[in-house]
Amino acid sequence: ACAGVLISDTQLWNEASPIEIPYLLVDKTQKIPTVTLPPYEPADDDAIALIQHTSGSQGTPKGVQLSYGGLRRRLAWGLTTAPLTSNDIGCLKTAPAFVDAVGELLDSLLADMVLVVPDPDQARSPYELAKMVRHHRISRLVMTPSLADAFFALPEAQNLPLRVLVLG
Repeated sequence: ACAGVLISDTQLWNEASPIEIPYLLVDKTQKIPTVTLPPYEPADDDAIALIQHTSGSQGTPKGVQLSYGGLRRRLAWGLTTAPLTSNDIGCLKTAPAFVDAVGELLDSLLADMVLVVPDPDQARSPYELAKMVRHHRISRLVMTPSLADAFFALPEAQNLPLRVLVLG
């Protein structure tokens, strides 16, 4: 399968590229190609939606298949257990291959939230993460228990604007 439209800019995209797909250069005015999409059909609950990787806290990291049904239930849980709003600000700090990234990204998109994306060094440093949470007024944060222990031991992590903390 091929992408429907490639989005890039003139600095990154060579228009003489041998790839023959529609493209949109965001820094150049151009007509967006019309694409006819097939009718929407929801996937079966048992169909595989994605593969996520565990942290390996119980041994070796491994890939875990997540079904569409499981993904739907996870998103429904997030929407009802700790409802988010468009006034919340999240932090997308987990690498996309790991399980916490699903909640960080999809829960936030469903709530129409702003997401702050730190660089990897900021995401791993409890001190830098605390500074970023305060600076950007992040109200929803997902972290591992070990990061949370180090994070909340810091004076900089006291009295933050966090409203929802998810430990996974």
